[in-house]
Amino acid sequence: MIEKILYVGVDIGYGMTKGGECVFPSGVKKLPVKPPIEQRTVYSNGNYYSIGSPKMDIQESKFSKNTLILTEAVIAEALKGLGIKSAKIHLGVGLPLTRMGAEKTAYKDYMLKSKNHTFKYEGRTYTVEIISVDVFPQGYAGVVDRLDTLVIPLSLSMWEVGQ
Repeated sequence: MIEKILYVGVDIGYGMTKGGECVFPSGVKKLPVKPPIEQRTVYSNGNYYSIGSPKMDIQESKFSKNTLILTEAVIAEALKGLGIKSAKIHLGVGLPLTRMGAEKTAYKDYMLKSKNHTFKYEGRTYTVEIISVDVFPQGYAGVVDRLDTLVIPLSLSMWEVGQ
């Protein structure tokens, strides 16, 4: 039974994937067999994937298997850092600002399509349930779990900052 609830921000750029305590190149390579060393390797849905290879090609949308694999890797890094193997996840993800209007709802639905994930990362099994997804302008999702340390002091409203 999953009891721990976490907020995890994931920002998958074409060059780098950022989230929690990790940053790595956004490339994903499907492997034909289990690698001898499973560092930066995700095993998901019967396949092994090496992550952190050279950057991915620019894509027309973020709705791809690579997006899910990179998201699983960031979630696993967050869980690994806490010394746990399962959690319910509130997921914050990023989209380029120019695509927010056209893709925000579809991207959220895509990430929620499969709420329950059991996968291996670096040989350890993780079980997560995605309980919510919020889509933010790219860059924001990578720091959402640290907002309490980045927020403008309450004495300054957004209106005062702009003046």
